[in-house]
Amino acid sequence: DLGNFQRFTSVLARYPTDTALIVRLGFSLSNLTEQNMEARLQLFRAGAAEVVWLVLDGLLSREGSGERERIDAMTKMIRLVANMSITYEIRCEIAASSSTSLLRTIMERYAGSWPEWEELILNTVAAITNLSSDTRSDLGLWNDAVALSDLLLPLLVCDHVEAVVESAR
Repeated sequence: DLGNFQRFTSVLARYPTDTALIVRLGFSLSNLTEQNMEARLQLFRAGAAEVVWLVLDGLLSREGSGERERIDAMTKMIRLVANMSITYEIRCEIAASSSTSLLRTIMERYAGSWPEWEELILNTVAAITNLSSDTRSDLGLWNDAVALSDLLLPLLVCDHVEAVVESAR
């Protein structure tokens, strides 16, 4: 119910640097929202989109030790964005956010490290393609359309089927 999603969102907001907690909550919430529209709506209404962007921004700005754990936490948060973006009403709101520029930042920083950060890149591409199906030109995501296209292009010609399919969507 909404109360539980509010508690989960509150915990993420309270501990935005605890990568182990972020991974576990992100994994659980992603599983709950993967094929359940009501769960996606409840989580979104609980303020999850704003919190996920804040957590992602914090994780991106922290570099150094614990890189693998940090990347894993980012992957789980991006998967959550991708899952929430399946629902049209949520997609419209998330795509309009200027925080979508974090997706471009992640691609710029990590796409060149394929296949080392494969899961991060695939989830980021899934989030981008889910969000890009809302083509209103005033949306935050579309401010980065050319840059995002340039970043997705190499994935179209790689020999990883899922990367090709996801980036072609």
